[in-house]
Amino acid sequence: MLKIDLRESMINRFKQTIHYFFLAFIFLLSACSEEAADSSSIQYISIEELPNALLASRFENLEELEKVVKISYFQKGQEVMTANPLNNKVICQYGAGGQQIVSILKKGISQTEIVEAKEGDWNAITALFLNAPHSIALRKKLAYTNLLARRRQDLTAWGDPAFYDLSALTVKKIIDKEAFVTAKDSGSKGYLNTFNHITAQALLTSIFSEDIADFIADVHERDNMPELITGVFTSAQLKDPNMNPMDNYVDMINNELGQELGKALKEKYGINENTKWTPKLLAAYLNELQAYYVKSFDIGMQAFDESEVEIKRFTNKVNRLFNKEFDYVIPTY
Repeated sequence: MLKIDLRESMINRFKQTIHYFFLAFIFLLSACSEEAADSSSIQYISIEELPNALLASRFENLEELEKVVKISYFQKGQEVMTANPLNNKVICQYGAGGQQIVSILKKGISQTEIVEAKEGDWNAITALFLNAPHSIALRKKLAYTNLLARRRQDLTAWGDPAFYDLSALTVKKIIDKEAFVTAKDSGSKGYLNTFNHITAQALLTSIFSEDIADFIADVHERDNMPELITGVFTSAQLKDPNMNPMDNYVDMINNELGQELGKALKEKYGINENTKWTPKLLAAYLNELQAYYVKSFDIGMQAFDESEVEIKRFTNKVNRLFNKEFDYVIPTY
């Protein structure tokens, strides 16, 4: 019995040693690759030239969306005409000419796999390293993003707004009653969802980069509905009012629009991770996004003001986060 216990102990120690060497190798690679992961082109479509944002609530089904957005599936680098489980990429094209927005989603890791790796699942860590080694380099930025996208009352005593709260406040700024063409416009798949995707992606692009914002958007969409890549949907999915692929394809386009806005505003205001945000800067930033919404939907909206409580709270949260004032643990996978 003692020999067996000793042998198991030695095996466990060997596995642990290999695990530590493996993690060290990952961090060595991540240190070398982080600069590459952060790089993105500063070229962008000007805000004035951007195609209008999309509202999922204005489309009844996927067929209606495809009249506006071209959805193409690919297999082994070749475009295919039909949905197929073997398809490994989908491309959504919206707009025309120099104003065309292209959103690409390939097979890859999902949000759940990243969470499992963070929680120490050895298989998940290995899969993460093999399928997306650059995600290791982004571990801190992913942690920051998670905090910005979630209400964390446990970290603050003064309220903790997230991207969603900024988007909900933006909806309240609509003063044009005719803006709500259908009842769905005021629901979860209407203005709120569009504003949420564009606001989050714009801010992530301005603070970090387009590449990082796009990576975060992709792992979310793959987790939410991996069938988007293959085009193979069940009849239930196509009829579901809340989890319909049409909604997700709209999200993919709005994510790209948010990134274009984020690039333009990053350059205009000189924003990066070290930016000291003020209520005045955040209000100006959100008013830039709001001007785009006014153009997109031909609606009236009340401007943001730096004195608003939500503006002050989100500004405080961003500054505390990047000044490392929050008491939380950065993932060490």
